[in-house]
Amino acid sequence: MQDLHNWLESAIKPVPRSQTVEVGGAEVHFLRWPGPDRPAQPRPGVLFVHGHAANAHWWDWTAPALLDRFDVVALDLSGNGDSDHRDVYTSHLYAEEMLAVAAAAGLQRPILVGHSFGGTLARLACHLHPAAFRALLLVDSALPAHRSRRPPPPLPRSRVRHYESLDAAVQRFRLRPPQPAPDPAILRHVADHSVLREPDGYRFKLDPGIFARMTAEPDYPDAHSMLAAMTIPCGLVYGARSRFFPPETVEAVQHLFAPDRLRGVANAHHHLFLDEPRLSITTIRDVLISLLEDD
Repeated sequence: MQDLHNWLESAIKPVPRSQTVEVGGAEVHFLRWPGPDRPAQPRPGVLFVHGHAANAHWWDWTAPALLDRFDVVALDLSGNGDSDHRDVYTSHLYAEEMLAVAAAAGLQRPILVGHSFGGTLARLACHLHPAAFRALLLVDSALPAHRSRRPPPPLPRSRVRHYESLDAAVQRFRLRPPQPAPDPAILRHVADHSVLREPDGYRFKLDPGIFARMTAEPDYPDAHSMLAAMTIPCGLVYGARSRFFPPETVEAVQHLFAPDRLRGVANAHHHLFLDEPRLSITTIRDVLISLLEDD
């Protein structure tokens, strides 16, 4: 366990620079990690997109491990992390946020990497703007073969709850969907970056009304059809114990990815870079390098 803690402490040492860019009336925050002073070769860009209720700091130990080969940026989607909240959220706006962050960071046609719900949004962004991205890497992002034609029920808007201390707020932090808890140091790191201090106390950064203000999606193709029609290379890294990728689901999506771009991470659940961080990094890096071969 101490070995993991020592690794984590070293892995997050490269401190990213915080920046913002205005998109549709909201300030969108992103992190930019410093690269080598004299890279041996030009570094293609990678833009990380977090999942629901997460933020850019969930990539804090993944991003630095790629800096020798890639120019790495991670954004906070509006309503999450240190980005502004909105009155209305749409997949089109989120796609615009990815485009704007890439431009502000100077990334030319980056590879888009999205985890979970962030993978869904990244996939939609590549569907809407295929010329803007070099490739797409999904990280345990569900791929339903059919779209539901029934609109989801409206969700109530939750109240903002304040806690008297950072520790009190962090103790309420939960992974969604639930899974076996990762190492406490890893969980504490992402929890600390999910909380904001205000005059009334500590609260979670997530906009509690984000899904209540998410507008209905246009009639997009289902995930399988969308990926099959992609004109850019695509990959998928999934947790071997993820509830979203049992063996029958992995078999059903095999035709959508080249063999070396469909990779499972042993012993990992949905939040694979939390439970198996080192193996997840190696796997993500391998697939990213494979995706470059088509460029």
